[in-house]
Amino acid sequence: MSGRRPWSALDGCDASDSCLTCPLPECKYDDPAGYKAHLQNHKDQYRAAIISAEHLTIEEAANRFAVSQRSILRLMKRQKTPAS
Repeated sequence: MSGRRPWSALDGCDASDSCLTCPLPECKYDDPAGYKAHLQNHKDQYRAAIISAEHLTIEEAANRFAVSQRSILRLMKRQKTPAS
């Protein structure tokens, strides 16, 4: 192949219906690790929102999402914003 994708920009993928409206900064096929990080961040934001809204403890959150307490602590650390 000559570096060209075998599909058009209108085809899209599981990240977006069309390449032209894709929210990713770089194509998931060009940067698979970046796409994986994007998915993880989306999942972290969702879980952090539930933990916050329902005032879950670390243990409750770990049980709710079927992960270890350490995973919840890492998730919360990743979701913290730097102090301004």
